Amino acid sequence: MPTAEALKDTSLATFGSFISKVYLWMTGGLAITAIVALFVNSNDSILAYLLTNPAALPILLIAELILVIGLSGFINKLSSVAAMIMFAVYAVMNGLFFGVVIYGYEQASVFGAFAASAVTFLLMALYGLYTKSDLTSIGRIAQMGLIGLLVGLVINLFVPSDGLSRLLTFVGIFIFVILIAYDTQKLKHIAAEAEMSPDANKFVILGALTLYLDFINLFIRLLQIMGKRK
Repeated sequence: MPTAEALKDTSLATFGSFISKVYLWMTGGLAITAIVALFVNSNDSILAYLLTNPAALPILLIAELILVIGLSGFINKLSSVAAMIMFAVYAVMNGLFFGVVIYGYEQASVFGAFAASAVTFLLMALYGLYTKSDLTSIGRIAQMGLIGLLVGLVINLFVPSDGLSRLLTFVGIFIFVILIAYDTQKLKHIAAEAEMSPDANKFVILGALTLYLDFINLFIRLLQIMGKRK
C-alpha cells in the first residue's frame, strides 16, 4: 500500500493526468458498448441468434466474468497492451449483452435511463474527488452489500418474486451510487501504484474498468425502474 507521502506526491504531480486518462478510457469503453448494443438491437439476425440460442447469453456472461477477473485480479502480471485489449473485448461483449437487454424497452426510455445514469455518475464522481471525508468505511460496507445483492439475485433467479426483484433494484442503485464515489476516491491509491510501476498504463485500464462497471450496473437498475416496455 502506498504511503501517505506517496499519495500526496502523486496527487500533486500526476493525479490530474492519470484520472484524465482513466475517464478517457472509461468513456471509450462505454462508447464501444453503446455502438455494439445499438448495432445488435437493429440487426434481426444477431438478435434472433442471441435470443433463440439458449447457450449464447450464458457463455457470453461467463466470458465477461473471466475477463473482469483476469483484468482486476492479475493486473500486476499483465502488460498495458494486454489490459487494453481485454478491456476493449469486454466492452464489445457487454455491447452484445446490452443489445438484447434494451430490445424489450422503448428507445426513449433507454436514453432517459442513460442520461440519468450519466448525471448521477458525474455528481458522485465529483463528490468522490473533492470530498475531504474518507470514504473507505462506507465503501467497504457497500462492497459487502454488493455480495448480499448478488446472493439475493441468485435466490430471485430460482425463486422469482416481483417484490424481491424491485427491492434488489433499489438496493443496487444505493450500493452503486456509493461505490462510484468510493472508487473515484480510490483512484488516488491506484495512481500511486501506477507511478511506482514501469508500465503505468495498465493501472489506467484498471481504474477505467472499475468506474465502467459502476456506471453499467447503475444504468441497468435505473433502466429497470425508468424503462418503458414495448
